[in-house]
Amino acid sequence: MTASTPSSGSIPIRSYTLNRWDLFHSQLFAISRNRVAIFMWVAGSLSIAWTALQSPALTSHSLFVKGCVVGVFALVSFTLFVATTTVVAGALTLAGKYHGVLGEHTLEITQNGLIERTEYNETLIRWNGIHRTVKTPKYLYLWVNELLFPLVPLRSFETEEAARLFQSEIEKHRTAALGSVTVRIT
Repeated sequence: MTASTPSSGSIPIRSYTLNRWDLFHSQLFAISRNRVAIFMWVAGSLSIAWTALQSPALTSHSLFVKGCVVGVFALVSFTLFVATTTVVAGALTLAGKYHGVLGEHTLEITQNGLIERTEYNETLIRWNGIHRTVKTPKYLYLWVNELLFPLVPLRSFETEEAARLFQSEIEKHRTAALGSVTVRIT
């Protein structure tokens, strides 16, 4: 869980361990931000609310009562969405062995990209392949696509400033590779 001395041509090397709890958090994070899942929840909620509003029992009621019914449907469907998301994330977390995901990880920032090493693999993620970084209260997510994102537990950094500098270094290389001048650090 420490930064190592950089090798020639690289910047920080970050080592950390991922456990099932980290995997569960990452699954929840990914599912809850999946545009398709959110669209299906919104479309399903609107469909159910529309059907309920068309029922003979509600057609004679005021707009306020109809609004309350839609609000209740939205609250119930949101609760079901959160519960389903939690169950799916838990099942995904417990279902597999996750070789190469759980256990010790090393990230190395190089000129060519971010190198991720585990006991099972070594992967180079080129800078233009990271389309965003997101920092939450517990993790730094490095989004490659909607389903692939190395995550770095913030507990692996000695200080908040060390985590911010690591993210800033990644953003610097990423934006340079994309030819962009905007650096987004959250």
